Amino acid sequence: MTANIKERQDLPQIKEVDAILALTKGSPINISYALLKTLESAHSEDQPALLRYIAEHFGLIETSDEIPIDVFITSDELSALKTQYSKVVDSMFDMILQDRPSAVNFYSALNSMIVHNSVFTDEKSRAFAMYWILIDRRIPYFELGQGLKLANEEWQAISRKLTLEKQKARFILASDFSQKSEEADLLLKELDSKEDQERVYLLGFILHLLRDAANRSVSQS
Repeated sequence: MTANIKERQDLPQIKEVDAILALTKGSPINISYALLKTLESAHSEDQPALLRYIAEHFGLIETSDEIPIDVFITSDELSALKTQYSKVVDSMFDMILQDRPSAVNFYSALNSMIVHNSVFTDEKSRAFAMYWILIDRRIPYFELGQGLKLANEEWQAISRKLTLEKQKARFILASDFSQKSEEADLLLKELDSKEDQERVYLLGFILHLLRDAANRSVSQS
């Protein structure tokens, strides 16, 4: 990753991307269209590096709203594009991710998918693909090492052993605190009291509780 930072910063389109992210006022889909046009203006061999820069900065820069951006895609058109292309984009994106590629290979494949894919035949469909990828929680992409893998029998054995610890973690998450730091510190102390496989299991249990609560919140909204 370090070897590519200077290359990305040296691309002539970087300043244009920064301006779009920091100065423009508009909907995410139309900002994505402006970013797509900038990406397409770059030399083909520079596009993956530029796309990586866009992915790593999209949504992080607070805009001053100085320059209203043209409405290239209306809200009704966005709804229609979502109906037509969202599952297609998700499927293609999942295929790129499934083998955990290097960052270089990932952004090269992602650029080909968005910019050079015959499925997206016009600017609006390509802009939607760009938008749908940029708002995905798996963007920006990170190379992950191999995590600890436990056989189901080992996982179940640890689960039985840590019954009390699981109950305490659930209690902490269900309690009210004046500051989030207190809750985080108490959970961290529970994790630090364990080692290796038991720590991994307990963290996995906490993540399960948080995801379950998030899913219930979404279903009730």
